[in-house]
Amino acid sequence: MPPPSWTCLSACTPAYRDPLDWFRAGRAFVTCEVDEDPPYFLRHLGEDSIMIASDYPHGDPSADWTFVDLLRARTDVSEQAKEKMLGVNAARLFGW
Repeated sequence: MPPPSWTCLSACTPAYRDPLDWFRAGRAFVTCEVDEDPPYFLRHLGEDSIMIASDYPHGDPSADWTFVDLLRARTDVSEQAKEKMLGVNAARLFGW
C-alpha cells in the first residue's frame, strides 16, 4: 500500500501538536548539566527524553571532567534515570 499523500496528511492531522507529545513519543530530547536542575526536567519531561551534557573534552573552564561522578552522587535522581541520562537515551537517539 502506498504511503498517504501529503494532502491526506495535512487534512487528517491537527495543525497544532502539544510540544510535550514530541517528548512522550521519544522524538525530542533535552540536555542539561549536572549543576542545573535535573529533577525539574525529569518531572516535566520524563526520564526518557533527558541526557546529561558537558563541554567534555574541551579544555576550557566550563568543561566538567567529573560530571559522571557528580550525577551518580545525586540523591534526588533515581538510579534508573541516571543510567538513561548517562547513555541509554543517547544510544536510543543515535540508534545504537
